[in-house]
Amino acid sequence: MRDIIPFIFWPWFATSCFVLLRRRVSRGSWKSMNEKEALEPIEFPPPPPPPSPTPDGSLQADASPAERIPSGIEGGDLGAVAVRTPVESDQTRSRSLAEAVEGIAMPCELAPLMGSGPLDPREVTFFTTGHAPATIGSALSDELERLGYEITPLDDRSIKAERGPDLVQARMVSSELTSEDVMRDLHPSAPAGALVVEMKLS
Repeated sequence: MRDIIPFIFWPWFATSCFVLLRRRVSRGSWKSMNEKEALEPIEFPPPPPPPSPTPDGSLQADASPAERIPSGIEGGDLGAVAVRTPVESDQTRSRSLAEAVEGIAMPCELAPLMGSGPLDPREVTFFTTGHAPATIGSALSDELERLGYEITPLDDRSIKAERGPDLVQARMVSSELTSEDVMRDLHPSAPAGALVVEMKLS
């Protein structure tokens, strides 16, 4: 009889477990993890606001948006700041030398020198006679300073003038400063004894 009991008990135990497992699966109590995630989406809480520095150097996590608005902006008009700042700092570069030195009074009877080459609106050559190079250089620097340019001497015959994005360079050329041959090669149309001022907008 004892030899028969194991053959009866284990088949009965396996059948009972199979029936119980089938009932649980059919009732939906053993759903897979993918099915549970599809039916019950997980909701994460919103992240806390980032801490903002206080005047004493510590961090304040509960500062309201109104407290983080820069001082002097009434009504929290942050859009005005975003629009106004680039407009105030923007400065347009001049497109020609005439535009860069608009309003200048050319000293010492300096007049445009017409050459044989093509005209470049960013480079203009002037000439005059009967004036010393030091007088012309000083007078021209004063006029550029009057227009708001900052003058930097490069050597005894050339300067650079800066105003915002504009950079104007001026150089004096004459037979006294260089030689007659160099003067003739650079400016063949200049009259004898003339002093030439080359101005260029970089």
